[in-house]
Formats: sequence, structure tokens, C-alpha cells
Amino acid sequence: MNSYKFELNPLNKSKILKSLLKNGFVHLSNVIPKDKVKQIDTSFLKNVKIVEGLLETPMNILPICFADGKQEGFEDPVSYSGMKRSWYYEGDRQFKSWFWKNPEKLPNDVISALERHGIVSLVKDYFNDSVVTSYSLNTVRNLSVKSNPDYLKVHQDMTHFTSDPKDHKFLTVWIPLHDCGDDSPGLKIYKKRFESVFETNRELANRCMSDEEIESLDNENFYCPNYEAGDVVIFLSMVVHGTHLTSNMKYNRRSADMRFFPKSNLPKLVENLDDGKLTY
Repeated sequence: MNSYKFELNPLNKSKILKSLLKNGFVHLSNVIPKDKVKQIDTSFLKNVKIVEGLLETPMNILPICFADGKQEGFEDPVSYSGMKRSWYYEGDRQFKSWFWKNPEKLPNDVISALERHGIVSLVKDYFNDSVVTSYSLNTVRNLSVKSNPDYLKVHQDMTHFTSDPKDHKFLTVWIPLHDCGDDSPGLKIYKKRFESVFETNRELANRCMSDEEIESLDNENFYCPNYEAGDVVIFLSMVVHGTHLTSNMKYNRRSADMRFFPKSNLPKLVENLDDGKLTY
């Protein structure tokens, strides 16, 4: 184990919280059983094929319920919702809105795994508060090594919503759905905690840091290990991070990410999002 990587158990809990506070992130190993992660990954791949078959277009970023597997009363997100091609090609063309607005109707396999294996409890302990997750901010991703490199640049989460530091009081939980960082892209995290929001690249809809800000960072100061299925990474909202991609990587990376906010200090922008909220 390194100074950023821990096993999640009661003896390590205070160390984990201190590291999260000091460094801005922690890498937790073997949190979710590998067979459960494999089940989630398999469900995601199946659901990607279903929605791509319906829409006849690639889908790389989907609502987190697209990692939900078959169970009683639920076949898959597309069938359960009654989704039609018109959700994507007609009207407001925001096919994700039904899923965003109805989290309480869905199995929520990823969230359930985080709750069952101590991550939600840890996040609550960090905030010393109940936590809220806003469903439209939670995603599951199938990242291609051929993705536009501009969108793989380092960034801080939710800067396309707001640059006000008061709104950046949340934790992101990132879950790789298979081993990654060697032959498929990983996650790199800057090993310094920041208390401000960096200038963003407006040409990329404020999703990534500006080139000037990126060039000011020390490339040797990124944490970019290999991750295993079952690992979980937690980081503060203003932590600088991005996709770790090298020329020898040849496979897609699948992962899920969620955002948790303290209930007593929920940003107005999150309150105003037209989606469902889950509270723990």
C-alpha cells in the first residue's frame, strides 16, 4: 500500500478520512467483491448493446442505471422505461431525462453495492451529515482509446455548471468495472489539494481546464496506478483529475462515477436540477 491506497476496514477508517482531507483523494482496494463488479460490468455491456441497437448510434456515457442487471420486475433499462427512438430523435431529444427523474423506480445496482460495502457510510462520516446524490450527475462510461483527446484532458468536476467554490463541496466516487490502467485507460489524479476552481477551456464547453492551467502542472505529480475490479476511488470536487491514456493501451475502459453532497449544505444548482434525488 502507498500513502494514498488503503483497505477499507474499521482499523483504517480514521486514516482514510485524514488522507482524504489532507490529499483530496483516497484509493480503496478490494471494496466491492469482484464477482459483483463483474456482474455489473456484464449488465452494462448488455444494456449498451440494447440502447445502441435501438438508436443505431454509439453510446459512451449513460445514466448509471444502465449498469443495472436483470431481476424480478426488471429486464433492462430500455424495456422497463418503455424507451422509444423518438426519445433521442424527436422533441427535446434528451432521452436520458426519464432515467434521471425516476431513480426510486430502478434497481440501482451500483449505488446498492456502494452502500452495502461501506462507501456510503464513509462518505457520510466525511461530511458528518446525511448525503444526497443527484441522479443526473451519476454516470456509467464506456471510454474508447480513440476518444477525442480534448475531452480526456484534466479537469475539476462540475465546472461546466459553476465556477463558484461554494458549489464545489461534494465528493466524487469512481468505480472501475474491470482491471484498468495497463492495457486500458486508467484514472490520473493530481497529488495536490486545491481550494479554488481553475480557468476552463470555453471552446470545450468549460469541461476541461485551460491549456495554460494544464501546462502549469507537474506531469510527474500525478497518481496513476493500475486499478483492479473492486477498487473504489473517492476524491474532493476540486481535485484535478483526468483519463490516463498511453499509446500502448488498446481496450476500452468501463467505469461508473457518482457524486455525493452533504444534505445540510446542498448547493442551489443541485436543488434546481430537474432530476430525482436519493438521500442516505
